[in-house]
Amino acid sequence: MKMAIGMTLLAVSASALAQDNGYWKDSIGQVWRNSSGECWRTASWTPEKIIVGCDGKTAAAPAPTPAPVAAAPAGDGGAAARAAAAAKAAADKAAADAAAAAAALAAAKDTDGDGVPDTNDKCPDTKKGAKVDENGCYIILKETVTQAIDVKFASGSTKVDAAGDAEIQKLAEFMNQYPQTSLEVGGHTDNTGSAAVNRRLSKQRAEAVRQRLIDKFSIDAGRVTAAGYGPDKPVADNGTQAGRDANRRVEGVIKQTVEKIKQ
Repeated sequence: MKMAIGMTLLAVSASALAQDNGYWKDSIGQVWRNSSGECWRTASWTPEKIIVGCDGKTAAAPAPTPAPVAAAPAGDGGAAARAAAAAKAAADKAAADAAAAAAALAAAKDTDGDGVPDTNDKCPDTKKGAKVDENGCYIILKETVTQAIDVKFASGSTKVDAAGDAEIQKLAEFMNQYPQTSLEVGGHTDNTGSAAVNRRLSKQRAEAVRQRLIDKFSIDAGRVTAAGYGPDKPVADNGTQAGRDANRRVEGVIKQTVEKIKQ
């Protein structure tokens, strides 16, 4: 009986175990382990021959696999470049359009309303409605202008009626066109009656016209004076009815108050 067992162990040892680098392995290369899981060492084992999984040696952690880099689709780079170029062109055009609109707005702006754009206006504070030159500056009145107005008064009266207002408005419009002017309203009569009375009445009528310019047509009071000349300055023959009618008149004598304006 003892002889049979010994021969069986010898057969196993010869056919199933083989020495390999300090550990016993079976015919398919698996390391033999005891019931505690320990690897079976051979007689040739040394610490330098420890293999992974035996005697406490563990395998090194595998190196991380690099993240895959997605390849750009064929032709995508050219399309992206074209899209970027188109976007830039659109932005450039929008900026150019905005600049052109701003320039057009600046060129059309006329702050003082004199008809000359601010970009060309050398006198930017002229009054609206005034006569100005191409530089936006007041046109200088180079001569004294006498403008007769047909304002009728009832005998002995100084009241201005609606027809008289229409005539007075002509003076107001002229003065608004030439803001640097001043006006003298002169009252005149024929030679009928007392000269002293006529002078007083002509002054009162001239003053009535002056006040209408101020109150109704907003002409600055400092620009208008009134004088009564009575029969002293006839323009026609007082010996005829037509001549006397012509001499009973109110005139506006308009003068330039400054010789030049700031350029």
